[in-house]
Amino acid sequence: MRKSMFSLLAVALMCIPVPANADETVPNPHPFRVGFGSDIGVHSGFALGVVVHPKIDWISTQLSLTHNAIAFGGRLSVKLDPLALKPNLPIGLFFDLQGGIAGQGNIPGTTDLPQVGYKYLNMYGGLRLGRPNNFHWNFEVGPSYIYATTKEFQSFISKNGSNDVKVSNPAVSAWITPTFSTGFEVVFP
Repeated sequence: MRKSMFSLLAVALMCIPVPANADETVPNPHPFRVGFGSDIGVHSGFALGVVVHPKIDWISTQLSLTHNAIAFGGRLSVKLDPLALKPNLPIGLFFDLQGGIAGQGNIPGTTDLPQVGYKYLNMYGGLRLGRPNNFHWNFEVGPSYIYATTKEFQSFISKNGSNDVKVSNPAVSAWITPTFSTGFEVVFP
């Protein structure tokens, strides 16, 4: 009888699953997160775009459609937020590198001046209020490099009575500081 009880106990113990070693941890894969954002700033104007957190919360990218007072454009942003490593911390400091294009158009309130458009590179430092993987508000400030071009400048010079002067469409590049933007992002967990 003892022999059969031990045999039965041995079979029962083999049927019970044994948990893995408690020291082993299975890495928690970070989900690919997507959301949207909107901001307003000087000189990029109003922006609305798609936000992506590729595999980690402290890196995000945003592709936006922009509109300033002149014309539509586009912008790509890459943001590094090291405090997002603590996802429950509702504040963050970040660096945001943005590159964009503003299409050519007339300056508001004028029809006689030539059209203006520009390309820009923003190097912003920012403050995030809210969790990185949820709703949060951003405040950004920093220098911008702008390369502005004109269109139809020759016809503008000719209209003003200077037919002897031949000027092509000038371009200007300059650093502008400070420029800023503020807005929100919503990233779905």
